[in-house]
Amino acid sequence: MPEENETIWKTDEIAELKQRIKTLEEMVGTLTIEVGKGKPEGLSSAIDTKVSEVGGRYWSAQTGARTMILPDNNTGIQIIDDAGNDVFKVLVDGADVGDVIIGDYASNQGAKYDKSAGTFDFKGVVTAASGTIGGWTINATSIYTGTEDHSGYTANAGDITLYSDGVDASIHGNKFYVDNTGKLTCTDIVATGTINAQAGYLSAGVYVDTANGLLCESGGINVGVSGHIRGGQTDYAIGTGVFLGYSGGDYKFSLGGTTNYLRWNGTHLILKGSFDVGTAGLINNGVYTVATLPIPPTSIGFEVPSAYE
Repeated sequence: MPEENETIWKTDEIAELKQRIKTLEEMVGTLTIEVGKGKPEGLSSAIDTKVSEVGGRYWSAQTGARTMILPDNNTGIQIIDDAGNDVFKVLVDGADVGDVIIGDYASNQGAKYDKSAGTFDFKGVVTAASGTIGGWTINATSIYTGTEDHSGYTANAGDITLYSDGVDASIHGNKFYVDNTGKLTCTDIVATGTINAQAGYLSAGVYVDTANGLLCESGGINVGVSGHIRGGQTDYAIGTGVFLGYSGGDYKFSLGGTTNYLRWNGTHLILKGSFDVGTAGLINNGVYTVATLPIPPTSIGFEVPSAYE
């Protein structure tokens, strides 16, 4: 007689239980789980070689290319190639929890998602035939924002296009562009350093500085109401050289140095030094010819230069 609470197994029930155990073995198959320090009763020895702990640690192989689940306290899953380099890695604990690494990032050939920083970093060569990065669009020949333009100014303010078809390259913005010959075209230039030009010209109507500065006109150069042209002299009659322009409340001219010079001080023309009109020269001032000019010049119309300096 069976004791109380004792289960009596019939032959057909035992057979059914054995069949279920066999089915479980087939389902487990190549997972080869080892539970604790041993294996469950009834499981074959073919499935106990690749996992060391209950709940998770798993290696698809001991060496070479392999997949590992929970290989250490910080890593959730790690895939390694046959050279021992990382292919894929997910961190589930530690300071870098949540990070995902693709490729051999440590050797500058991969990508890393940094959860705490909210960034995705690439190392190595990135090749893309098309795509977008932020507000930038990429295609086979251009990287651009807004509308792609590569034949002059861009259509809209804020748009810019970096273009290259492998033969011609150019940069285009709404207020400037640099063509494939290196020519810069723009609406304005503000230069805070030295401009070194080997050649060139300013078109008519172009100002340099302000409206009162240098203006190139079709008939010449306009230096404005208070400008001047000079070389050597720093102002009217200061130094040796030439000065032509506005100074001290008048328009003046000075040519020469401190000893011999020709000057217009705004009222008088002043000459100091030799005056040579050549052989048989004539100065149309009364009846004086070169040969009969008074010496010293005391007649009306001729005064020594110092009288007007």
